[in-house]
Amino acid sequence: MVIHCPVITEWRDRCFVAGRGKSEGRSNTGIWEMKDDTVQHLFTLPSRGDTAYPGMIIPEDARDSDHPVFALSWYSQHERAENNHDEASIYVGRVEVKP
Repeated sequence: MVIHCPVITEWRDRCFVAGRGKSEGRSNTGIWEMKDDTVQHLFTLPSRGDTAYPGMIIPEDARDSDHPVFALSWYSQHERAENNHDEASIYVGRVEVKP
């Protein structure tokens, strides 16, 4: 598995990575959990086309949560017209990894 433009965040004794991957031959931005020498796909964010360079932090109000919570930013062209390859939008979201 190749994850482009990764950002890595630790939560307690667990390690998570967000970045650009591929699914069904299309680029998308997702979140994986790193375990030993493997990664487990957790989420695909709304994304397609030119998409990457996510930011990922643990929000202050989630630091004591019993499960990982991340605030993310990323850019994507998934809401743009198929013939418009020059524009992308920036997105912000919150993801909870429930046990």
